[in-house]
Amino acid sequence: EKHNLNQSMVMEKKREQLRSTLQHLKERPTSKRKGGSKKKAKAIASHRKKMEWHDQTMKTLDSSAILPERAGLTAIQRLKLAEIMKNNPDKAVQFALPATSSQWGEPLIVAYDVGYGTDKEAVTKQKNATPEFIEDGEELKILKRDGFLFDCVDICIEEGSRNCILGPSDVTSFLLRILAKKLAPVEGMVQHAAGLSVGYFDLEIVNTLVSTCGPNTTALGFLSQHYPSRTEEEIRAHLTGFGLSATVQGKTPICFLSGGETFRFVLAKIMMDNPSILFLEHPTASLDVESVQALSHGLGQWNGTLVMTSIDANFLRSLEDVKCFVIVPEEGKLRRIVSGEGMQGMDAYLKTLH
Repeated sequence: EKHNLNQSMVMEKKREQLRSTLQHLKERPTSKRKGGSKKKAKAIASHRKKMEWHDQTMKTLDSSAILPERAGLTAIQRLKLAEIMKNNPDKAVQFALPATSSQWGEPLIVAYDVGYGTDKEAVTKQKNATPEFIEDGEELKILKRDGFLFDCVDICIEEGSRNCILGPSDVTSFLLRILAKKLAPVEGMVQHAAGLSVGYFDLEIVNTLVSTCGPNTTALGFLSQHYPSRTEEEIRAHLTGFGLSATVQGKTPICFLSGGETFRFVLAKIMMDNPSILFLEHPTASLDVESVQALSHGLGQWNGTLVMTSIDANFLRSLEDVKCFVIVPEEGKLRRIVSGEGMQGMDAYLKTLH
């Protein structure tokens, strides 16, 4: 929408220039030479046609890009309104993540020499093997050992940071689970800050939660059952903060929720436990554009720590100060996309996936 509004603003400036030029033509003295008046009339008529064509182009652009309730506003006014809406998502699509109250003042997760593979026999044979090296220009790289999806992974997750790990989907999923201590690495170690509370979202958790719910269990009923110390008003307010309407909360069974509504419910359930660090696997997969923008805003306002995997470039761009890492499949190593490369480095990698 912002792109279309910028276009409209440029078009409005152009129209103002055309109007000013037309007025100048009208006020310019008619030449006393033969045919001077005809030339002036022809120039005015030609300029009016340019303005008519320009106005028609503006109407076409506006009719396809502007909401009816904003049709009377200028491009500048619509752009300002769009910024306000971006900064304050509609309650129907909002993600109001409760602030975490715990603070450590130190890294929350530190991983040393972590390696993992699904081929247990191959991994066992190669576990204590001597690493092989290759020369890549002036750089010496360690090769991934047979059977390993990744090895020699070191990473430090700072408190309050935003982190995205890119790479093949199954590989990044295993690494996120290891960092969250939901899966043990084949080698290496992962250390958490004392008392760290972890929230984890992935498709498996969604499927498990939905499958364990009764056919008539609603979001309100489920949370009321699992959090008996919370009042109904508190739970309703919490679910509303995740864009779930009163009808969806109390009347629609969980098994009949849409993909986006299910994501909202599961995330709301995770945040009931007030995690200090949140792991998200492809969080935008089931969300529409407006909801993705609202999620970006909600995560941006949250004071907790975020670790995620995603291939949604627009979503990643919308988050500020994201540290991007890539698991290079051929090497099996985790590499940081340095700040000098910024989002360009991320974009370059994501393009290789399509």
